[in-house]
Order: sequence, then structure tokens, then C-alpha cells
Amino acid sequence: LEHITPIWKHMNFTSKVTARNLFRYKARFLMTVIGVAGCTALIVAGFGLKGSISVIADRQFGEITKYDEVFALTESGTSSEKAYLLSHFHANDRFKSTLLGYQGSTTVYNKNKSNSIGLSIVIGDDQKTFKKMFELRERKSHKQLSLDDSGIIITERASDVLKIKVGDTISFTINDDYYTSTVKGITENYAGNYMYMTPEYYRYLTGKEVEYNMVMTSLADDISDTEEDIANDWMKNDDVITVTLMSEKIASVNDMLKSLDIIVFVMIFCAGLLAVIVLYNLTNINIAERVREIATIKVLGFYNRETANYIYRENLVLTVVGAVVGMFLGSGLTYFIIDTI
Repeated sequence: LEHITPIWKHMNFTSKVTARNLFRYKARFLMTVIGVAGCTALIVAGFGLKGSISVIADRQFGEITKYDEVFALTESGTSSEKAYLLSHFHANDRFKSTLLGYQGSTTVYNKNKSNSIGLSIVIGDDQKTFKKMFELRERKSHKQLSLDDSGIIITERASDVLKIKVGDTISFTINDDYYTSTVKGITENYAGNYMYMTPEYYRYLTGKEVEYNMVMTSLADDISDTEEDIANDWMKNDDVITVTLMSEKIASVNDMLKSLDIIVFVMIFCAGLLAVIVLYNLTNINIAERVREIATIKVLGFYNRETANYIYRENLVLTVVGAVVGMFLGSGLTYFIIDTI
């Protein structure tokens, strides 16, 4: 700094002494910066965890999956076999949209079968209605994705685990038989992992008709009945075995997320306490190592406040540097935690 004249000329005596001590005690410099940076990273991750996860329910069940109720059928069947049941749903003015659907579990492998993941296959019998029930889009650009009869769309987390991208080939099982397909799109999703395909593509792969096992509905805007009333009415129908209300699922997810508040509070509190302990111990070590130096400057005429600032000014600079470094570390730590979750 002495060779950078414009800076050196504008520094007063105490600033010069502070700079001298910072550069002189390099081990303490690194210890303080690393300690404070670690604590700051934990605090940032705590707030980041709460802020990131708290919006999952609204985004998943408000923007991506838009149906209100799911009716699981007692017996699965083809679209022609379930046409009479679907006509009853269509005739009910309490429903705005109705989609006959299939959902089944499968295991998906990448091309060389080095990675695999279990997910659910989702198929809707009518693509126009399917688009009203599911928002298939890229996460960053929100570009709309469309299903066609030449491939499948999978959720983003599944693509990360399988280490695949659009255009790659995957293999999966349907009723214990292996099939291969091209990935036509990777869609945004936060709860569960899914593979989407058209009924025509399913027929092309397996040579069989889709055996639909559920009905998804979105409620009309002007209905007076509650979701529970509608569910109870349809439970009297022999073709329906269970009804899942998305509002209850959203409430369940939100309740689960609220339990994170105490975890976040403990994380932030402990990180702050750790920062205090780190600074306290480093300051004690600093003073113990420099007791003769401090005694000398008091003999030279430093007042108590000036002597305290002589020490604390260094801590302040090191804390600011550590906090800035911790912001970047905390950003990376938050990304890692959220990505893992």
C-alpha cells in the first residue's frame, strides 16, 4: 500500500497501523475470514432454504398441475370401456374440465444403463384437455412443451439423475417389458418424477390400448358445493374407489414446509452464535499475543476508546471481508441443498 501513493496519502495513522497488522498476521486474517465466511454461508443458506421451498406448493399445484380432484377408478379400462363413466363426469356441471387418465410406475434407465430412477407414467386420453390439466414447460424460459406421437417428456430432476438431455434415448419398463424412446422435452416439476406420453405413442410402443385408471377434474368457478361434498357424492359411485383432493395435498405440503421454520431458525441462530464465538476467541488470542504492543501504545498516550478501536477496527475489516466471501459460499451452499432436496 505504501507504493500506491494516492491511497497511502489519504490514510490516517490508525488506518495505516490497521493495514499493517492485517497484512502482518496472515494466519489470523485467514482464520477470521474463513470463520465468518462459514457462519455467513450458513445464515444465507437458512434464509435461502426457507425462501426457496416455501413457494413449491403454489408453483407445483397452481401453475404446473392444475386439476382439483383425482378420482381413482375401481377397475381400469380402455377409453371406449370408460366412455359411459366419462359422459357422467362431462354431464356434471360442477366440473369445468374432465380428463380420463392413466398413471403407473416404471423404472427408467439412460442409454448405457449406468443410472436409473423410478417415476410415474402419465397419459391423458385427450390432448386438448391434457394441456388444461398439466403445464409442460421449460423451467428457465417457460417455453411451452407439446407432446407428440414420436417420443416422451420427462421431468427435470429425472433428467439430472439420468444425466440425459433432449434428443437422448432412454429405456423403461411397462408391465415388465422393456421399451426405448427418445426424450422430446424436459419439463419443470418440483414434487415427484413423471414421464408423459400420448395414448397413440403408448399404443405404438406396446401394441396395446391404454388401460385408464383415473379421472382428473377441474372444478367450475361458480359452484356452491364444497370439494368434500363432491367427493362424498362420487364415492357412492361403484366405479370410483378413492378421491384425492388437491387442496388437501397443498395444505399437507404447506404444513410440512411450516415445520422447516424451526429448522431454519435453529440454523440461523446457531450460525450467528458460532460467529460470535469465532470472533470472541480470535480477539482474545489477538490481544494475548499483542499485550506488550497494546501496553506500549497506551504508554504513548492512546485513550481506552482509541486502544479498543485499534483492535476492533481490524475485526470489523476482517468481518466485512468474511461476510462478502460468505455470501458467495452461501449462494453455492443454498443451490446444493435445494438441488439435493
